Amino acid sequence: MNRIVAPGVLALAFAACATEHAVTGRVVDTRGRPVDQALITVTYREPHYVGVVERRIWQTTMTERDGTFSFTTNQPVADLALEADSPDLKKVGLLPHIQRSGNLLVVQ
Repeated sequence: MNRIVAPGVLALAFAACATEHAVTGRVVDTRGRPVDQALITVTYREPHYVGVVERRIWQTTMTERDGTFSFTTNQPVADLALEADSPDLKKVGLLPHIQRSGNLLVVQ
């Protein structure tokens, strides 16, 4: 039996896959001060087998003067992790599970 899929259904399926999510957050140091120009690396967590998760770099961005950052992604937010490097690359903060807003990374 052959089935015909309506073009509208296919368009809707593709639109659902391409949905973009805005993600926002802030980077601070151990004293709670904002970190200007921190490098934010967005990684995609890809599980391979039990206990092993490979992280692939998805995109990068920089923080603003007040330590805030934002980016958009079409990946599910639950599959992403964030890493923040201080401008001198000597300190790092990691957030293995993120949300769409309110992400706080502390570089230490």
